[in-house]
Amino acid sequence: MRKLIVVLTVLLVLGPAFALDVGDEPAISVRTGELRSAPGFLARITAQVEYGESVEVLEVRGDWARVHVAGSGDEGWLHATAVAAAGELRLEQAGGSTTGGTTSREIALAGRGFNEQVEAQYKSEKGLDFTLVDEMEEYGRPIGDLAAFFADAGLMVEDGGAE
Repeated sequence: MRKLIVVLTVLLVLGPAFALDVGDEPAISVRTGELRSAPGFLARITAQVEYGESVEVLEVRGDWARVHVAGSGDEGWLHATAVAAAGELRLEQAGGSTTGGTTSREIALAGRGFNEQVEAQYKSEKGLDFTLVDEMEEYGRPIGDLAAFFADAGLMVEDGGAE
């Protein structure tokens, strides 16, 4: 499990594994992707898309893509780290084993996020304790505090604010 966390962290830091181009149709590779009103993490969230949903890239600005969600018709800006080529989400070829590598099931769970049932299964099968993880999930700052922090630091938000 520790190896999986390290690999996911490195991938997040390094950014997207492929370049997005207008017309591409990647799939959401995170539990819930947030469509934003402008290409920035502090821009207002306008809609959410779920793991595996397909989107069409309409415009690209750096690591941000303006996308159209076929299923709902929503449009908004999505960071490139929230998507992967649709073929990359096929986990049956991920390989790995429970003795040495990461299993395709663990990769899928990392993409979707853990829930109470998954935690209970890991607790019973591997004796894991999620108390500290549960505490970390409770940490947070209101988005207004974060926006004020960035404004004080001289960093700008393109759409002028957040909810």
